[in-house]
Amino acid sequence: MRSIAVLTATLLLAGCGRGVPGATGVSGSLEALRASDKGPAQLEVYYAFDDYHQHGPEQVEQVKALHADLAAAAKPDGPRVFLAADMQAKGTDFRTRVTPGQAWGQGFDTVAELATDHTSALRDFLSWSEDGSKPRSFLSIHTHGGAKDGLLWDYDGDPNGESGHVTLQRLAKAVAKGHQGGRVAELNFDACMMASIEVGEAIKGVAEVYSGSEDFSLGDSTPYGRMVSEVQAGRATDGASYGRAMVDAVVHHGNYGADNGSRTWSAIKLDRGFDQLVKDTDRLAGSLVAAMPREGAAIKQAVKATHNFAIMAKWEKEYGDYNQRDLVELCQLLQRASKDAHVQADARAVEADVKQVLVGFAKHPSETMANGLAIFLPVNGGADLKRYRTTSFGRHTRWANFLATL
Repeated sequence: MRSIAVLTATLLLAGCGRGVPGATGVSGSLEALRASDKGPAQLEVYYAFDDYHQHGPEQVEQVKALHADLAAAAKPDGPRVFLAADMQAKGTDFRTRVTPGQAWGQGFDTVAELATDHTSALRDFLSWSEDGSKPRSFLSIHTHGGAKDGLLWDYDGDPNGESGHVTLQRLAKAVAKGHQGGRVAELNFDACMMASIEVGEAIKGVAEVYSGSEDFSLGDSTPYGRMVSEVQAGRATDGASYGRAMVDAVVHHGNYGADNGSRTWSAIKLDRGFDQLVKDTDRLAGSLVAAMPREGAAIKQAVKATHNFAIMAKWEKEYGDYNQRDLVELCQLLQRASKDAHVQADARAVEADVKQVLVGFAKHPSETMANGLAIFLPVNGGADLKRYRTTSFGRHTRWANFLATL
């Protein structure tokens, strides 16, 4: 939902060797990549939400509320908290360290670069806030999301123009260049359609665990004050525990609540198990392409039987079908529809792989189709796959080839 969705990324920095963004074979076991953290924990909030339709005032109010939440949760002996904003509104571009009870507008440094390109500004903000240390660090990034074609949305001008498109690959490069450690331990996206296999493949070079929603995310769903408290209480100490805490915080304690917005949330580990998931999904795509001449009608029927997510379905009239579908549901339908032994075996493998990579998952009862990880699946065919083939997942798998057969 481009006009109101917000992207939030939460990073827990780890002191491990740096991977190559979007490359294959860089993921390792979480145990081997645990951080040897130094310095106090810190929370970094980066607001890169340029909404073409709002022109600033509503964004300022959102950031004021976010600042108040952080200032209320901050403690002198607790995590250091940083905030940066990029809103294309004169006088509101800033970066600051948030202190307990700090009043809005005090201690803000103007950063003109934040009004241009939020990926380069993110890199510089990370370098500035980390100050050469390796703390346990959480970063939140606010902007629009658009997972299906590997894009984020930063509306600087025409929202339909190419200038408004920021790829996940560019975001990963900015993070890799800006932070002081290797792969970050937890990256949370508060945005539409980001809990997908495509997103995981794009960012696995810079994150150990990531979280987000399979569905639309309506506004700022992350309760930052609660997450600061989780860190202060020692309940969120690594990527997995922080991811689980984030899932619980958003679905059960979010600003909008399960009945009004973020109805599904996942935390996914990007380790060798995720690499295996991508390989098995590639193998499934190959088996499906091979089986189409014999079982095309059955496979297409299985695809059409998948369900749209609850909030997406609610807004489908206004925004169309984004063709985001739950990967496990698809695999289960394929196992029932296909008689091909390879399709059957590969679908079972993918279903098992998804369960292995999830470290946290919660959903509202309305999200009956959700199992934690989605994939781009044009249920009626006819999708333009040119840009999809340029994404990390599109390059590394045969999924686009299968979609072309639909």
